[in-house]
Amino acid sequence: MITKEIVKELYRRYPKRVESIDYLNMTALFSGVDEVHGLKIVEQKLEIGSIDERSPFKRLNLRFIHGIESLDNEVAIVLGTSIVFLSKREPEVRVHLPIKKEPFWRRMLQKLKILR
Repeated sequence: MITKEIVKELYRRYPKRVESIDYLNMTALFSGVDEVHGLKIVEQKLEIGSIDERSPFKRLNLRFIHGIESLDNEVAIVLGTSIVFLSKREPEVRVHLPIKKEPFWRRMLQKLKILR
């Protein structure tokens, strides 16, 4: 199961892109997960066959991947502003998109305007 702590740790562990795609953990992707999800590398892009053609996560440019990590039941593909989780057993895909909270002072100002 993916928890907030796991997501935070992945973002912390992979804050920047790798210098070269040679440093990506491709063995985590191509050790059975590729068959479940129909993974292919086409023109320096990772194509995920189990994702709808219209999705922006269908093709991921390898240069923009910060890291790839194998978890218990999933493989995480860490990008700059999101994480794609691929199930190891089923063609199930989950995407984590962080929600940025407004600063405390801005929220207080908005509440004060409503009260006026």
